[in-house]
Amino acid sequence: MQEQVTEIKVEDLSDGQLKTLAIRHKSSGFSLFGSGNEFQDELLRRVEKRKELNLKIKEQKNKPVEKGFFEDMF
Repeated sequence: MQEQVTEIKVEDLSDGQLKTLAIRHKSSGFSLFGSGNEFQDELLRRVEKRKELNLKIKEQKNKPVEKGFFEDMF
């Protein structure tokens, strides 16, 4: 049972769950890479990905519709 609890994938957690766990996380004070808080790192990664996706969506919406060669003939 304990193995199942410790095998939680941060990717499977909701944003709300990640935020709660990030807040409750006790820092060890030292981390070579990242913040040392895997929940915070995942939440920030998601925010960055959303920004990138929203920018791509906005660019696609502003892109003119391309007409095919044969569409002008009919």
